[in-house]
Amino acid sequence: MKDCYLKSVQLEDKKLLYKWANDEETRLNSFSTDFIPYETHEKWFNNVIRSEDILQFIYYMDNIPIGQVRLSINNNIAYINYSISKDHRGKGHGKNILLLVEKKLRDEYPYITQINAQVKVDNVPSRKIFEGLNYNQMYIEYSKKI
Repeated sequence: MKDCYLKSVQLEDKKLLYKWANDEETRLNSFSTDFIPYETHEKWFNNVIRSEDILQFIYYMDNIPIGQVRLSINNNIAYINYSISKDHRGKGHGKNILLLVEKKLRDEYPYITQINAQVKVDNVPSRKIFEGLNYNQMYIEYSKKI
């Protein structure tokens, strides 16, 4: 892997995150699959950037932004959400972004002692990444439309 690193999200990242959030595959793998209007994204983004309980980073490779990771902190648990941009999927970046996040948490946020992730059953690539990095499956959720 080339020079990869995480950088805290800045105000100027709002449009890039909006573009990535509305990517077709990203929407399919999200628990909320609807298109996100810009006004909704802008309000959400402003809340995230001001929150002390949310850490969000842009993942770079050779100074090119190629993904994002967001951690919602509750006590000592970080609930993770990440995505890789369309042109860079399937190249090992999912695994790498998680390894970088784990290192950042150990080095800079030692009070965070656990990372939790929720992954849709049909999001096989993400499931394989978490399993390959020794994340434990905690539960399975069932749903039925009636």
